[in-house]
Amino acid sequence: MMRSLLLAAVLVLVGCVSTPILPEYSPRVITVQNSDGLVTLSWKSETGYAYRIYFLNEKDNTWKPLKGVDQFIGTGKSITISDQRRPGDRLPWYSVRAKKL
Repeated sequence: MMRSLLLAAVLVLVGCVSTPILPEYSPRVITVQNSDGLVTLSWKSETGYAYRIYFLNEKDNTWKPLKGVDQFIGTGKSITISDQRRPGDRLPWYSVRAKKL
């Protein structure tokens, strides 16, 4: 019992056990794909935030920035972007990340 408590204390102090750090703000994104392979992502932006779009590369399981899409600055209005995929391909995982300016 004493060993377990000591091990738990060491893990907490060293940083092996911690609570996840959640983003301050995460936009709610609507994703739609049509039969031609065009994927549309849309979300309501917040003033004071910059947005970047990432997709999960299944080959190496890493998040990569979506090519051809720059950073967006929030204005309080909706932001809509499109990503052309081959028709019939599986839809990748997307992530819209907000960063406070």
